[in-house]
Amino acid sequence: MANDLKFYPLRDDPLYAVFPEGHQLASKPSVTLPQLFQYPLIIETPGCDNDIQHLMLKCPVKPNISYSFRDDTLIMAFVRSGLGVTISQELVMQAFGCPGVVSRPLEPACCRTLGLAFSKTASSVVSQTLLKYLQNKHTIKKKHGRP
Repeated sequence: MANDLKFYPLRDDPLYAVFPEGHQLASKPSVTLPQLFQYPLIIETPGCDNDIQHLMLKCPVKPNISYSFRDDTLIMAFVRSGLGVTISQELVMQAFGCPGVVSRPLEPACCRTLGLAFSKTASSVVSQTLLKYLQNKHTIKKKHGRP
């Protein structure tokens, strides 16, 4: 992130291993990257999702990347068809519903942090009001046990 920006975290979005229904990994309660990387991997085009790229760089086992796309719907369709496995975010899985695929938490747990970045030097009333609104909304949801 640029040095002139201040980042305000709002929510953690866990990463999951995703594979087709009936896959060998579906019987496991969680999945490690080395386990997942035993199968052809379908990822977002490099530059579209840097969190997953950084995660792959940390793993001593290198994945066999079979496809890369910019579209989450296409990635899930390829996974559903049995053409590979992927890593996806909880919010993506919720947004698309993803029938025909199974997800398991990564072990160790990994997440991306969603938030807002504002210039350290320019602080408008509108940006501060938006930030406070989103921070309060997130706190209220957290208190009630909802993501």
